[in-house]
Amino acid sequence: MRIEPKLSFEHVRQLPDDGKGYAMAEGELLATPAPKPRHQVIVARLLALLLEAAEKTGGVALTAPTDVVLSPYDVVQPDLLFVSVERLSILGEESVQGAPDLVVEVLPETTRHWDLGVKLRLYARYGVRWYWAVDPENRCVHVFERAGDALDTRATLSEEDDLTIARFPGVSRKVAELFR
Repeated sequence: MRIEPKLSFEHVRQLPDDGKGYAMAEGELLATPAPKPRHQVIVARLLALLLEAAEKTGGVALTAPTDVVLSPYDVVQPDLLFVSVERLSILGEESVQGAPDLVVEVLPETTRHWDLGVKLRLYARYGVRWYWAVDPENRCVHVFERAGDALDTRATLSEEDDLTIARFPGVSRKVAELFR
């Protein structure tokens, strides 16, 4: 029986800068193509919301590609992330070293199963408090919130709903604005 060695974050750091995004779960590598323009427009609109929250609270909002090192064998590059002022110590020189407070993924068809499966489980395992899975195809946002050791679905927001962060009163957007 041949045992394949696991890849680590150090292996990923040595990959060429080829325009692809890389993630790793339990030492297995996933490479994704560059996002499409529609995806990036949605990310930009969400970034505006998170930057507003950062301005009001002293936290930090970041976009991909930013390595989030959950363990030496679990490294992700979420579309967006938010780190509260209380947890700024996880921001390293080259990567985020630990679970952000909020992670946001815009679900392209190519990685939908990964974002709602493997990544969701990783985010739950390592302590992410909120996870937003933004679904352009169905024009909705799936909101997950930490409950014990899991991330449970709290709501699926449709275009008529407001996307808010409970701890940031007054910071919100209509879900429809993400998809215009």
